[in-house]
Amino acid sequence: MLWLLEQLEQLDMATVNRFLPLCFVSRQERIRAVKNEPAGTRMILGELLLRYAVHRETGRSDLPELRTGEQGKPYFPDCPDLCFNLSHCKTAVACALDASPLGVDVQDYRLFTKAPDPHDPPVFRVLSPTERAWVCEIADAAARDRRFIQVWTCKEAYGKSLGVGLAYAFRQTAFRPAPEPWTQYGFTFTHWSGRSDALTLCAAGSLPLQIVPARKLLSFFQSRCDENV
Repeated sequence: MLWLLEQLEQLDMATVNRFLPLCFVSRQERIRAVKNEPAGTRMILGELLLRYAVHRETGRSDLPELRTGEQGKPYFPDCPDLCFNLSHCKTAVACALDASPLGVDVQDYRLFTKAPDPHDPPVFRVLSPTERAWVCEIADAAARDRRFIQVWTCKEAYGKSLGVGLAYAFRQTAFRPAPEPWTQYGFTFTHWSGRSDALTLCAAGSLPLQIVPARKLLSFFQSRCDENV
């Protein structure tokens, strides 16, 4: 299942940071070291969402041992049939859970039109020629930037499903997000374009989407957080 945490704007960072002790000990120092405090807060929310998703889908109250692969992708070595992936941005946190390798990416929309050439900013050069032509065919700058983000979530999700991040020939891949799931490069891609962000899931098949309000997630873990204070 794909779990999406929304309404982050309703949370206070100090409140979320109180839940840090519930995160893996191996990740707590990494979270503390993040200079961008909002990003560190979203990392905490990502792990809480993972724990919530595993509990809801398997009944487990605690997560298995966590390790990180050579390319930086975390996994559960003792539970090879419990694959997961996390992503977060300013407006949402996503967690995908399945029995097969998968990748998920969520990105908030942003503007690139302050570049020297607002019709074709340098950042668009990470796209394949086909993608670049599709993105740049729109006259409206904001709509063009939204298309770029939508395509980029496909590239990120694909690399994460392979377990290599962006260490692949991503300029040679070509995606065009669609409202219905599609099969490409041996995976099923599912894309959602929201008002504030875009989300793409790359998995063995399509997965249902479950929305979780941020306050509901914190409420679920409140008693455990109090025990660790």
